Amino acid sequence: MNTAIKPHDEAASTQKLLDVLDQAKEIISGQDGDLAYKAMLAHNLVACNVMALTGGHAICPPSGPRSLRNIALERVTDYLRTASAKREVGELAGLLSADASDDDGWVSLYDGLMLHLDVIDARQEGKVVAWPTGLADLDAALEGGLTPGELTIVGARPAMGKTAFAMTVGLHMSQTLTVGMLSLEMAHGALRDRQLSGLGQVSMSQLRRPKEKALDYGRVLEGIESAKGRRWFTRELSGPNINQVRTFARRLKRKHGLDVLLLDYLQLMSGTDSKQGRSYQLEEATRGLKGLAKELDIAIVCLSQVNRKVEERADQMPMLSDLRDSGAIEQDADNCLFLTRPAATNNGLGDEWKHYARLSIAKQRQGQTAEVPLFYEGSLTSFMNWAGPVPSVKPVAAKRGYS
Repeated sequence: MNTAIKPHDEAASTQKLLDVLDQAKEIISGQDGDLAYKAMLAHNLVACNVMALTGGHAICPPSGPRSLRNIALERVTDYLRTASAKREVGELAGLLSADASDDDGWVSLYDGLMLHLDVIDARQEGKVVAWPTGLADLDAALEGGLTPGELTIVGARPAMGKTAFAMTVGLHMSQTLTVGMLSLEMAHGALRDRQLSGLGQVSMSQLRRPKEKALDYGRVLEGIESAKGRRWFTRELSGPNINQVRTFARRLKRKHGLDVLLLDYLQLMSGTDSKQGRSYQLEEATRGLKGLAKELDIAIVCLSQVNRKVEERADQMPMLSDLRDSGAIEQDADNCLFLTRPAATNNGLGDEWKHYARLSIAKQRQGQTAEVPLFYEGSLTSFMNWAGPVPSVKPVAAKRGYS
């Protein structure tokens, strides 16, 4: 059977490939034959046609059905751009990723709870805990810290410290875990200034103007030296879609390991289909990020912008309804955190407010909502634990008589 596709007509090629994908699925879903053997036949069918689509480039000989599957699906995904084709590829990928066994994945209530006893025992012994962020009050409110498999959204207006918060948490966690950061906004140079500032306790002003500000090179070297023991990886991206984010996360996990993924920030992501509305594109992104957290068993911290309406309220702490462009963000997230710094929005506040920041846990799927005070050091663009009483606005005495 010759189903090779000529690459000169993209529309016809796409339709033809969809027919090939249907044939591959029919092979796998057939009643007769070993599943692994059927998967190999299906992969060969897809691979041959993908090779034709990509101009006849040879596909490396596979070491087995799973290897050929990965190669074929990567070529298909790279070529196809239409939303309908992507859905077909996704369905095929789901079929081909099933293990060649009789295990259907369903677990009974009793068996599941018996297995969970091991998790409870490990927690009691202190072996299985959430991953601390380094901010004590936040860790207490989150029942120990960030949890693998969960998506945490951190929302705030611009200049409130979203990136600083993510880097503070990430740098702390990189001492014991592998942290990856996908920066959609800042270039590598800006990120390294912040990293060096936090690790070496050197002000950003000194790093940006070392000659004028008498930079302490000793602290710079100390910061660089402290980076040796941290597993932190950064990649700069511009407007990626969820498929690209998924690819880079998987590669990092495979090559270096990955426990925590930081993404700065959500609204700079694009959709896989540019014809869809912005709300749909962001829904696709958050749904994909949640699925990625579960698939790789990692904690994902995704920064997000909030609506301008926050600035019109007396209390400028954002709420769930303020998450920008899509209501699906709060639905897909396991935790929603919001950040504000009163001194940044009200110039009339006294010196006691200078370093004060408020972090609201507006949603926690496995816990309660709460509000956490934090200390913000602007010169280092980093957050720390708050010590002492929380500042409060003194009530203004009511005037009497006529003015």
